[in-house]
Formats: sequence, structure tokens, C-alpha cells
Amino acid sequence: MTDAGYRWRPQLVGRVTRQLLGQAKTLKRVAIRLAAASSGVVIAGSLMALQAQTRPLGFVAQPVIVRMSESVCRLSATNVKIGSLRFKAMNVGRRARSFSIARRHTPFVRPGQTRALTVSFRKAGRYRYICAARGGPRSVRTGFLRVVASSAPDPVITAVGDHTSSATDPEDIAVKNAVARINPVAQLGIGDFQYDNIGTILSGYDKIWGPKPKGLYPIIYPTAGPTHDVTSCTDARYQNYWGRPAMKIYSFDLGSWHIISLPSAAVRYRCDVVGITTALKADLAASKKRCTLAFMQEPYWTRPTRTHTRENGLKPWVQALYDGNADVLLQASNHDYQRFAPQNLSDRPDAARGLRAFVVGTGGISLYPFTGTAPNIEASNDRTYGVLKIVLHPSGYEFEFVPAAGGTFTDAGSGTCH
Repeated sequence: MTDAGYRWRPQLVGRVTRQLLGQAKTLKRVAIRLAAASSGVVIAGSLMALQAQTRPLGFVAQPVIVRMSESVCRLSATNVKIGSLRFKAMNVGRRARSFSIARRHTPFVRPGQTRALTVSFRKAGRYRYICAARGGPRSVRTGFLRVVASSAPDPVITAVGDHTSSATDPEDIAVKNAVARINPVAQLGIGDFQYDNIGTILSGYDKIWGPKPKGLYPIIYPTAGPTHDVTSCTDARYQNYWGRPAMKIYSFDLGSWHIISLPSAAVRYRCDVVGITTALKADLAASKKRCTLAFMQEPYWTRPTRTHTRENGLKPWVQALYDGNADVLLQASNHDYQRFAPQNLSDRPDAARGLRAFVVGTGGISLYPFTGTAPNIEASNDRTYGVLKIVLHPSGYEFEFVPAAGGTFTDAGSGTCH
């Protein structure tokens, strides 16, 4: 038997039928083949084709067009992903032809006609396909289809800070529900998880976002802000809840991204700021990822409100991020939403190396109205609760401010990593 296929003969049909009488399940399968045999079906491979799969797995993608003629056996796509695939075999030649792949085949297709074939590919690899006409090997054309494993989707993260201390606060609950609908792989908690201090976290934030260790707690990556998260360099309540030291930098990787948490509370209370700066520079130097995102509670870039303006003590960290070619900086503390164009430490636009900063202090606590503007601001809103969604692509990102239920303000865009 050759790759050209095997032609069923009437003698074989009769012999197989007699041998399988009384075996109902097998007879049903053979009967299907016998019906096709009267048309001279060409079956690629061996008689194991009788056991070929007949039911597709999952979603059938857009059809792959097969063009068959005396000189052509061509597919419209030669690289596909694992799963079910529908072929449309079009005979543009002058003789009847059959298309076969992975031990599946069409009946002979008359000139000018089309027949469909659905095949389920369970494994990656190269699969030989055959276009065969009535006759011998000279009437055969072949090629290969490459089946590859489906790639995982790019990671999606969310980020928001500044919450309430009430387990029934409707805005905080609506923000949490927005995060749950997005279903991120990580939620960056940009500090101020409760008011007035972390001693109330179990009666508010934990009940809405947890309770620990359930709910969204396992995917939350926190950062510590002053006053509401910690009250001194030695306040241990933050670590008791989150299991992380409040005044230490930490980082992790997602896909092509390196993500860094910076404890801005250390600047307020002067808790080894120089040591954290040194650790940040070492962390940036050690990272092999193309893209970098950092998040901290207090803002370096922000529109002013009556409560908060720029925290200049953060400049060494922002300078280190800029020097290390970081891409995105997430902040909170001001209870509003802001997006800045990429800029340098002199507040000048810098499309080549600049950091794109966001303020996302829209987690549920009362919002702060703006009292002024700031250079390079691209979008801002002080009336809407919500969460920032970011899709982390291999060489860039997409962002979207997703309003909580009842909100109408939105903001979206994209950027490329340095």
C-alpha cells in the first residue's frame, strides 16, 4: 500500500461484510465505509482508517480552503493551532478527486464541486495531506500541514487603591465586582486598603475582597502607603495581614513583564530610603524582561487636590526607574483617576524613554476634586470609581479604565515597551 491510497474492491467489501455480521457496533462503522466504497473512495494510509475519529473537538475554526487540480494540491493555511479544523475541498481540475489528511478523507469530488471535511488535531506536528484522482500514483499531489500548540493569552492585570473601612460600602463593592468580572491573573493593590488605619482591615476590605485567604486575596499584590497602611517603620500589622514586610521592595514576573512594588510609606517615615533605592537599582539590573511596571501608593506625578500634591521624596526611585528603562508607573493616594504621557524627570514629554504614569485612587473612598492641572496630563476624572485594566503584551501593553457599576467615564489606549 502506498501514500497514494488504497482503492476498495467489491470482493473486499463482501468479505468484510460477511466477517462482521452480528457485530452491530462494528457493522455500523463499516456500513458507512461501504456506502462510500461504491463511489471509489481513496483512503490514505491503511485499514486503520476504519477507526478514524468522526466527531470534532470543540470549536471549528474558519475553514481552510483546499484547491485540487491536476497540478495543484494547495491549502489556504499551512500553519494552524491544535483543535478542530474544517476543510473545504474545491476541485478546480478536470477529474474527480479526493482530499485526505490524518486518516480522514472526502468522497471523490467532481470537477467544479466542493466537499467539506472536519478533522480534530489533538497533537502538534506535521500532517501529510493528499489530493488523489482516480488512477495510479501519477494522479496524486501531496503536502504538509503544520499543527502547533495554542499559545496562552497575554496576562491581564488590574490595579486600584484607596478603599473604605466598611464591609457594606457600595462603591468599594462595585469596584471589587468590576475586578472579578475582568478576572485578572493579578490585582495590584496600590495601598490605603482601609481608613483610618490597618487595624480596621478585617472589618472592611477583608470582607469585601476576601475574606483571607479566599476571594480575590490570593491574587492581590499589595504596596504600603503611609498613615492608613502603616504608622511607623516598625508597625507590624501590615505584615501580619499581607504576609509581606511593609518597608521592603519586592518584585515578580508575568510573561515578558517585570513588576515591582515600592513602599512609599518608607519615604514618609524615613525608613531606609537609601537601602530601598539600592535594592531597586539591583532589581532593575538583574531583570531580563523587556518590559517593566512599578507601583507605589503616593504619587510623584499627579494633578493637585486639596489633600495631595507631588511627593518629591520619591524622586530617587523614579529616577532609578527611568534610568532602568521602566515603562509604566502606577500610583494612588489622590482619590481620582489620571493618565500622563510618557515623560522624564524634568516633566518633559519623552516618547523614547519616558515613564507613563497613572493615578488610580478610585477604590471606594470619597473622591477628591482637582484643584489644578499638571504637565503632560492626557486624561483625568474625579467623579468615577473604577479599576485600571492592563493587558501585558510581549512588547507593549493595552490599558483601560473600567468604571464600577453606575459609572460612565472610560479611558483606553496602548503603549510600547522601551
